[in-house]
Amino acid sequence: KDWGMFFDLGIYGVPGYLIRKEPYNPSKAMRRFNELVLSVGGHPFLYADQFYHEAEFEQLFDLGLWRKVRVKYHADGNFPE
Repeated sequence: KDWGMFFDLGIYGVPGYLIRKEPYNPSKAMRRFNELVLSVGGHPFLYADQFYHEAEFEQLFDLGLWRKVRVKYHADGNFPE
């Protein structure tokens, strides 16, 4: 296919779980949402909190250039990854 589409979906408001005073884990909820996005061929944007493990993150994003720049500018060991 020679086309693509970006769709930026934001979720706002108070989750029903909190209104009903039921247990709610926002990290798990976001991970489930991200799983849905990936399952339909979507890709996450990084302007909001994300809850990926390092290996999952590296599957989504090529960090090769980022690592080279860290070495070039002596950032390795100076700032957390």
